[in-house]
Amino acid sequence: MSDADCSGLPVIRYDPDSLHDGFGQAFEMVEHAEESHVTPAGRVQHFIYCHCVKPHLLVLVKFALGYPISINA
Repeated sequence: MSDADCSGLPVIRYDPDSLHDGFGQAFEMVEHAEESHVTPAGRVQHFIYCHCVKPHLLVLVKFALGYPISINA
């Protein structure tokens, strides 16, 4: 097995911006996180997680959580 595959499947590597691009302009990236995981075999696997939402849903979530919101957006 090479670094280009995992369990026989091809691996695609992303940074947060290129992963967000896959969602399209209809989504806004709220936050992202990166994690390095050590496998039982001692290899390091890097993961990126992106939290993306549609902007109108972000306004509703902020309102529900008590954040100040702007109606002009």
